[in-house]
Amino acid sequence: MVLALSTKNALFAYLNLINIYLIMIFKLNYLTRRKVEMSEINQLGKVYERPWGTYQTINFTDKSQTKIITVKPQGQLSLQKHFKRAEHWVVVTGRPTITVDDNVREYNVGEHIFIPKEAVHRLENFTDSDIQIIEVQVGDYLGEDDIVRLEDIYKRS
Repeated sequence: MVLALSTKNALFAYLNLINIYLIMIFKLNYLTRRKVEMSEINQLGKVYERPWGTYQTINFTDKSQTKIITVKPQGQLSLQKHFKRAEHWVVVTGRPTITVDDNVREYNVGEHIFIPKEAVHRLENFTDSDIQIIEVQVGDYLGEDDIVRLEDIYKRS
């Protein structure tokens, strides 16, 4: 079963396994929506290229940001942590390897993980196909400068 939700910002079609997350996000946004000044990095709908793949912000409120993150084969995000936000990740395609603190394991489509504030984490793709997750950030501050990189194969600081 596929659910399609339409807003003025985007049209989403996702597997039934993650519908509950999307419904929760849309209800939260409907109830708490207010105009939020967004920097260029948070421009809704724009696809941002990174050495490991792409991300696209599909929803943004004063307390949450939702992204589609695609990691190309053999790509990996930096080992990082955040001081001002927690994250929920839901696997949409592929079989990513996810690190949260000392726990490292592969995840399947439909599985999800919660990453608390200050938890050291990383998303990696050791497969030959793209992987995709939905990331829901929750916190008082959601800027890209709340990333503390501990390791990065692309030499970013």
